[in-house]
Amino acid sequence: YGSNKDIRDFSFGRATATLYTIAQIADIGNQLLRQSNGAAEAAARRRLGKSVAVAESQFITNGSGTNQPTGFFPAIAAFGNVAAFKTTLSSQPRLAALGAGISAMEARGIPADNLVIVMHPTDFWETATEGLSSYTGGWAVDPAGGAAANPPITSAWGVPIRRDPYWPSTKVGTALIIERSEVDIYTGQEYRIDVSADGGNRFDQNITGFRAEEEFGFNAEPYVRTGRVQKVLGI
Repeated sequence: YGSNKDIRDFSFGRATATLYTIAQIADIGNQLLRQSNGAAEAAARRRLGKSVAVAESQFITNGSGTNQPTGFFPAIAAFGNVAAFKTTLSSQPRLAALGAGISAMEARGIPADNLVIVMHPTDFWETATEGLSSYTGGWAVDPAGGAAANPPITSAWGVPIRRDPYWPSTKVGTALIIERSEVDIYTGQEYRIDVSADGGNRFDQNITGFRAEEEFGFNAEPYVRTGRVQKVLGI
């Protein structure tokens, strides 16, 4: 006390995340609804929920930014495909390349505690079952204590690994290391399902429609511009 305190001014960049509407409709015959003891309606609701979730996943990874959110891969191609934000697999196990990517992010001041690794299931299983015979012998992940004897590995170097079955097919072989604490997803109003037997010609055709809808907003641009995402190639 008795002296001036340090004053620090923080500035925040501006980015836009537009809310887009995701909507799916399932039509089911009324006879099936009445005679299935609730199974048909439950199936419709379940499939609609999955369909909306798949759309969200695809927007986050590969949304074009035209009439839909901007996903990570298009944003990287447009704004963040710089050498410092890329790690390429060399003559090393895949887990070593992931470790190098984590190291690159920590060198930028992003602690591993805030990271998550996301990849295609093919790349995940190749990583989990990879042998080291061409390097030093043994396995990258010990089968006795890893995927072969227990549930599949869920982390590498303490960083959670997530496999996405809806990963873009053109990006198999590429993993993303993401600072998850900095990623914001906006959902507007809550996910909802409206039911109607009157819209369009449904009444005439004896059909009930189930309409799932959600507002969804995401923009990967600010994260890739500032190095919050590391691309790992050749996985």
